[in-house]
Amino acid sequence: MTTKIDWMDEFSRFFAWCQPRLPEILEAGGAREVWVQGEAHRYFRHHRTGGPLCLFTNSHDRNDLAFYETDDSTKPLALAEIKLFGLHGYYNKNLTGYSDLRPYAAPRRGRFVFGPAHAGRCHPTESSILKDYKKLLGEECGRRFLFLVLDTRGTADVFGEAIQNVDFGRRGVVVHDHAPVKVTCWEVR
Repeated sequence: MTTKIDWMDEFSRFFAWCQPRLPEILEAGGAREVWVQGEAHRYFRHHRTGGPLCLFTNSHDRNDLAFYETDDSTKPLALAEIKLFGLHGYYNKNLTGYSDLRPYAAPRRGRFVFGPAHAGRCHPTESSILKDYKKLLGEECGRRFLFLVLDTRGTADVFGEAIQNVDFGRRGVVVHDHAPVKVTCWEVR
């Protein structure tokens, strides 16, 4: 039987562990999220302080990260999806799958919280952080997490303003904030 895992602490330790290498990958185009998945595999299987935790990446499972008690376990302990964006130069559609960000970008309105009812509004075929949130809502697993790894360099454009102004289900927890990277995690319930 698995000991109780403080997931937010685990994720904080993981991102602190890969911090020295993380800024180097921020400009690597399509490799960024896959690199984070690879680093997570290395950390949780080989470098975790509390001993190994079995982790499979999307090459094995349909989620970016799937944590299991053992290699033969059939039910995951936790699932996670990761998005890595910057403050400028990213497509507006990365938020919901659509280009219109007006409802989410205006800071005077306060934070916009996407809930389960909003998840169905994501574009059906375009990749987006809202689509990943919807995917996690549909998973049957005890713990589900959504990560935003944000490159904080530069001045925010419309997308950068919007991505900093949204939450998923509830306020996110900042698990790592070491310039130029800020990592926010939402537990999806």
